[in-house]
Amino acid sequence: MSHLNEALCYRNIDKNSGRDGLINYAYWLSNIPGIGIRTRNRLIGAAGSAREVYGLTEKQLLLIPGVEEKHAAGIMESKKRL
Repeated sequence: MSHLNEALCYRNIDKNSGRDGLINYAYWLSNIPGIGIRTRNRLIGAAGSAREVYGLTEKQLLLIPGVEEKHAAGIMESKKRL
């Protein structure tokens, strides 16, 4: 999937809460404090897409070369705020 197509992919992340939580995964990943372009590219390279990065657990994130605990913690925290 091209980066443009990935940027246009949306998903309803919380059907049971009554809110229409639509998320653009590329935008989400690009706006996590402490995640720069190199780390973002490593994450997408390992997972395949920003959407797949969103689905990874903290342990899975830490298995990606170049991803540190601070990165994984920032990603996990950002998922809680959605």
